[in-house]
Amino acid sequence: MKTMDNSNVSIKSENNKVHESPEKVDFLALVGNLISNLPTRTGDILKKRYGIGFEEGETLEKIGQEYKITRERVRQIISDAVRNISNRSDDASFARAEKILIFTIESSNGIIKEKDLAKKFNLADSQFNAVKFLADCSKRIQVFAEKGAIEQCLVLDESIIGEVKKVISEAEKILDRDKKVM
Repeated sequence: MKTMDNSNVSIKSENNKVHESPEKVDFLALVGNLISNLPTRTGDILKKRYGIGFEEGETLEKIGQEYKITRERVRQIISDAVRNISNRSDDASFARAEKILIFTIESSNGIIKEKDLAKKFNLADSQFNAVKFLADCSKRIQVFAEKGAIEQCLVLDESIIGEVKKVISEAEKILDRDKKVM
């Protein structure tokens, strides 16, 4: 597993406020701490589904087979656990990580592709899976994708999604028009 440099690097926003860099937050340890307050089986299911500490997550079907429960039950356990953690968003370490995520998304005009966020944070897959889990638990960050049009991204405001869809629609119209001209 890739180790992180915990140097004291800061990020300055446009208004010169200093923010902590992502290198100061061990997202994997933070998620481990949040999950440790849940029943062991629930924590294990979350880790497997999100790939926390692993390169990738497992399917609901595979997890269900392992625990001899239906995929729907696995989904329910995950949903309940995410809601439980979301309700503890006042936890200091969760709030700190969420603040860093929000700052990073804001610095990208309120929307960022997951793969671009991973590059900014320079995290191994197992660490970035923890970031994706935290985003799912956040009440302020929305995960969005639209098959064939918009890659998986994180947004802070639903209106941004509408704006992105408008731009895509206009771009498609221009491309269709230009194809006919050629």
